Amino acid sequence: ARQSHHTMSATFERPVGAVADVKELEYIAALLQTSDEIKEDFIDASIDDEDIKYYLISRHGLKISREQVRETILEGFGGGNSEGECLDICEIVAALFIPTLRKIVDAAEFEDGKQSGKKKGKKPFDGVGNNQDEVGSQKITYDLARNILEDTLRNILFRATGSARAQPLTPELIRKIFAAFDEMDLVQDDDLVSEMIKTAKGKREIGEVFLDVETLACALTFDIMRYDPLLENRATTHFLDAIGGGEVNLRVPGRNSPAGDKKGLKAKSGITGRIPRGEVTREFTIPWLDFAAETFRSRIQVIFVYVGFTVFYLVYKFNHRVVTVCSGDSFECSLGQSVVSFLIIMAVSSFIGTLFFGLANAGNDVTCKNPKTAMIAIGGSLLFFFVPLVFSKNLRVIRQEAEEGYMVIVLMVIGSFLIACQLLNVLRIVLSEEAVGNHKYLQYLVAGSNARNERSTKQAADYKTTQMLLNAYKLHTENKNRAIDLISTNEENESTHELALLNFTKVSVKTETVGGFLWAWKCFLSGSLHNREGIWIHSRIYAGLAAQLALFLAFILAYALFARGFVDNLYKAPINERCTAIFDIGDCEALEEEGGTLYGFLRCDTVIVSGDNCLDDAVIAPQPLRDVGCDFFRLYYNASCDEVDVVSFGDLTATALRSNILGEVGGECNALMSACILVSQLNNTVTEIEDDVSTVAACLIGMDQFFSPYWFWGPKCNNLLPIRNILESRPPLLRELGDAVYTNYERVEEDQNILNFITPEEWMVRDSMIVGFSFGIVSFILLLLCYIPSTIHTIMQFRYGVIGSLRDPKFLQYRKTVEDTTYIFAFMAWGSLFSAASTIFIFSGITFIAVWEVTKPFFVAFVTSALGIFSTIGIKSFLVLLLDRFNYAGFYRKVPKISNILGAALEGYHIAIAYAYLVIRSLMLIGVAGMNVGRIDRPFFGSAVGTMGGFSLDKFPLIYRKDILLADAHRHPYIERLGLIYMMKLKLGERFAKKSGSMWRLLFVFSLMPWLRRYRITNDAYIPEAVLMEQLGLKRDIDKEEASEKNDKEVSKLNNEVSKLREENHLLKTEIKSWLAWQQESISSHQGRKEVGFYEEKTENETDDELSYYKVS
Repeated sequence: ARQSHHTMSATFERPVGAVADVKELEYIAALLQTSDEIKEDFIDASIDDEDIKYYLISRHGLKISREQVRETILEGFGGGNSEGECLDICEIVAALFIPTLRKIVDAAEFEDGKQSGKKKGKKPFDGVGNNQDEVGSQKITYDLARNILEDTLRNILFRATGSARAQPLTPELIRKIFAAFDEMDLVQDDDLVSEMIKTAKGKREIGEVFLDVETLACALTFDIMRYDPLLENRATTHFLDAIGGGEVNLRVPGRNSPAGDKKGLKAKSGITGRIPRGEVTREFTIPWLDFAAETFRSRIQVIFVYVGFTVFYLVYKFNHRVVTVCSGDSFECSLGQSVVSFLIIMAVSSFIGTLFFGLANAGNDVTCKNPKTAMIAIGGSLLFFFVPLVFSKNLRVIRQEAEEGYMVIVLMVIGSFLIACQLLNVLRIVLSEEAVGNHKYLQYLVAGSNARNERSTKQAADYKTTQMLLNAYKLHTENKNRAIDLISTNEENESTHELALLNFTKVSVKTETVGGFLWAWKCFLSGSLHNREGIWIHSRIYAGLAAQLALFLAFILAYALFARGFVDNLYKAPINERCTAIFDIGDCEALEEEGGTLYGFLRCDTVIVSGDNCLDDAVIAPQPLRDVGCDFFRLYYNASCDEVDVVSFGDLTATALRSNILGEVGGECNALMSACILVSQLNNTVTEIEDDVSTVAACLIGMDQFFSPYWFWGPKCNNLLPIRNILESRPPLLRELGDAVYTNYERVEEDQNILNFITPEEWMVRDSMIVGFSFGIVSFILLLLCYIPSTIHTIMQFRYGVIGSLRDPKFLQYRKTVEDTTYIFAFMAWGSLFSAASTIFIFSGITFIAVWEVTKPFFVAFVTSALGIFSTIGIKSFLVLLLDRFNYAGFYRKVPKISNILGAALEGYHIAIAYAYLVIRSLMLIGVAGMNVGRIDRPFFGSAVGTMGGFSLDKFPLIYRKDILLADAHRHPYIERLGLIYMMKLKLGERFAKKSGSMWRLLFVFSLMPWLRRYRITNDAYIPEAVLMEQLGLKRDIDKEEASEKNDKEVSKLNNEVSKLREENHLLKTEIKSWLAWQQESISSHQGRKEVGFYEEKTENETDDELSYYKVS
């Protein structure tokens, strides 16, 4: 089927009608199968006892043996009770039709079939549980219901007897019906035949019964009257509908137990029953952690738990640097430290995650009846969301990364919502599920989303099975009148069997376009997809969308603050332009060592720093510089290093003032400032100047932050005695080097023009970030909006065969490592940030390249070249398209010489500009890859390039599909209905879905949907003709039997002769091959002969007869 991969359309072609139903049946069979060892099972769409066993334990927690499955479920639905038995698609459909047939018989109003005592009327049966206001389903009226039953019976009788008239229901008639549908192994089952007659009679105390419509209705529904059609309108779970809630005393009736015996063992987990060779128990599966079957009460609570853990991680980063493997910078040491660190991350995050999800979500399951569990959940929420805010400093496992701020507030809000959800769990425990399910307001208050969703799933199952029945019946009625005219003039004896098969063949090539971005969202928001299609999306996907929305809002705020701070800091005026520092040389002292050697810098007591926000640039000095400054200041001031802060003003230079020894005015001597102590911290030991924009500090002057001395420069420095003494004390080499450096300082202004040219202006950076941010927001929104439509489309493509399932070898890879689905939430959440960041980086970079003076010429050249290429491509494409319309008919040319000339011209053109194509293609691929890094719902690589050496380059779309299939394997409407039928069979035993009734429903499926018989799996039973004739009630013709026996003997004789001739032929072939090999050796020596095909031409010595013999041989 064709697909459209456009993000905003995403439409695809799917089959229609009965063909689509068959594809979906194959899909659920592929989901239900659990073993890949037997290839035939994967092909024939059958499910066996092991598949049913694992489904019941995984979905409902029912622990049952394979033998118990065979002796109850498989036996009851027609599969038999011996090893190797299974249910094929025909039997599965017969089981799915149980509720539907129950309603059809009610709609047809057969008193004997439904035994309700209601009067006849025209009230329609609604295919979604009489809830037409919600989904507007197609109705099955009284007339339509009767027509379906009548036409089905007509096909059965006509195929078995050649007449559509009602006939006495006898064992011979049932055997004829079995034989007509090739069910030869059932022809000899006398007990089954007798039970089928009893089932067809129902409770009617009559002798001979005719197989008419009323009898067929009774046969189809007599053993399933315990199914309540009103279940589909109740907000209750499938388990509650079938078994009941709470602690149930249940003995599942089997062959060796009376039908009415309800004694059994009492199980704390809910259900215990005895069936042959053991008992059925319901295991405790920790349902509030069941992210596969999703037995949660409230999906909202699960979403809060997911998002809450994410915020918890952001607020309290798990400390993994608790073990030091080695010290050093070697590769081996770094590798060992990395491995150990990530092992600790795995251990700590797994342990805390288990506690978090287990405690915060405790009690959030539909079966919880213990208020203590809900109280534990409230305690867990307090433990994780509120207690760490008070005691986090004393915890060793976690350390607080963000103090009081927005994330902490968000954490407290989520914790409050979780506690509210858990209080609703306590309220639900007080009320019974039946009471909740029958009251609208209680449903929305305490029933939770799971009960409502299961009701929608039940309605979807009813809608889909009804639609499947109507699609099948439609094929029996299309072109019916025309077929009657062509095939038969006797309408009474007509059969629509062949007509239905013909129409099925015709409709198998038809498709319809479905899907689309807006269509998917419309159906999702209206709820019709859930009520009609039963599409179940896992909570982790909803949680991922919620996390994306929260991160989207946080991303906007964080990026705005980051961009503003980045630009402000990047273009903040240098401190030397905003601030000035002056020092009085008279308040300075050249520091000396013990031997009188000068250190090379000054200690000045009064350094005045003036300007706006100068103190904002003062930072705590690095530890080595702090220690040096503290030692010098402690010698001269009555101050403790623990009481004052040693700060640094960065590259701020100080200018010397006051008259020097020669009486000249100072001011043209500059020096670097390193370690400083603010005077306000010196306990007023130095005079402090009070000024709004000035600060007084005591600093070390003439030393940089790396302890290099002698940093004085300017024409008047030698006029200042302390500085001149320091400069004269320099070693000769440093003196020469210092003079060069100081000269370089004076030449800085000359190079400033070059620096200004290559430095981008503030508006370039700011506008580039704004453009990138705009595209990042669009990318974030598209990513947020595309997951739901993409998920819906993928589910529908699986169901309708657009993506292969049954018989597709690629489908088997989805069954492996299913636990990988736990990646999905994390990758949805963080992937959105990576995608937005990549988009911002790409478009900000493009914009910056376009406006920066250094790269602008290259960008303009590239854009103009690209536009020139695209313009020529446009002209070329127009000419080629124009010529193609007049010169090509499909793949064939009308005037070959014109096409040849054009082809040569285009070859040369494409060779000339191929490099430009490749450059543009490379940039496009890089851009698209960056913007789609956060999309894990669809493959980015094609199937041919997505693997390398058997290793998948991008496995996350595969994991996403695994999660979709995992949800459908537990929550598909057909599978949920089968589970309900299985559990009702376990509970009621022979009182529900007896084998005799299942056989009648199987015949109904054979007649209504004959195309499903290709999936039928039967035993190849051999029945002697005489025995078969006798069981079918047919008279023996002695003459025909003798003639047939004589013919059989002649055929056997001929077969023996054929075998002998085959042996002789084989010997002759062997001799001819040997002779030809010898002849080839002799002929190859002749001159002028060809080595290949030596008999293709003859030599002078060969005759035509010899050559012919070679060819024949």
